[in-house]
Amino acid sequence: MPNTDSVKVAVRVRPFNQREKDAGSKCVISVNSSTTSIHDPKNPSHVKSFTFDLAYWSHKTNQPILGGTQ
Repeated sequence: MPNTDSVKVAVRVRPFNQREKDAGSKCVISVNSSTTSIHDPKNPSHVKSFTFDLAYWSHKTNQPILGGTQ
């Protein structure tokens, strides 16, 4: 009998808080479809990418980004 249980994994990229804004922090996260990438600010060619079922980009909107739509 097939297992019908499933888990969805989501990520929310939140806006900077006031302390981060005051410190001049730079955003090193990008969200493209269901892939979220972290860019190394000291080495721009070094990028770690992760795939999630849902990605919430709170900097622009709180709507989920679902596989292929942004």
